[in-house]
Amino acid sequence: MELQKCIRDIFASEESRKQFESNPEGNLSRYQLTSQEKNAFMTVYSDMGLVTSDSAQMTAAIKAHYDWLASPVR
Repeated sequence: MELQKCIRDIFASEESRKQFESNPEGNLSRYQLTSQEKNAFMTVYSDMGLVTSDSAQMTAAIKAHYDWLASPVR
């Protein structure tokens, strides 16, 4: 899944985190993410931040946000 690859890449090193933080939109545009995935990623990023998170936390939180965004309105 492209979203998981994106998260892994960002958490690969301190340098990759800093690159993401300096230009989040630009870094996300390198991946084939849906608008819902991008929105979920940025929501979780703004809520949790990358400094206090790890890859597993971000993946779980983004999946929860993505699932909520993707669910049909009832």
